[in-house]
Amino acid sequence: MASSTVAAGAAQSYTYTRPSGLDAGLLGLSTSGGTTSGGPRPHPHFFSGVLTQAAPAEAAGVRGAIPEVEAVAARGGSSRLVQESARLHRTLAT
Repeated sequence: MASSTVAAGAAQSYTYTRPSGLDAGLLGLSTSGGTTSGGPRPHPHFFSGVLTQAAPAEAAGVRGAIPEVEAVAARGGSSRLVQESARLHRTLAT
C-alpha cells in the first residue's frame, strides 16, 4: 500500500527540446520522455522514415504543405496511399 501511495503522490516533469513540426520538408516529432529498449530516456528517438498516415500530423498540430504529398493526393482514386495522402495534405495545408 505504501508504494502505491508514493506512486500516486509522485510528480513527474517533462520538457520538450523543441516543438514538433516540419523542417526542410521533414517531420520532426518531439518527445518529452519515454522508455526505450535501453531503459528510460529523457528525449527518446522513436521514429525515422516517411509519414504515411495523417493521424500523427493531426495529433502534433503540424502545418506546412508538402508538394510531394499534394501530388499523390491529386492522383485521385481509392487506394489507401492516395486517401491518406489527401487527408495528410488537407491537414498540413490548413
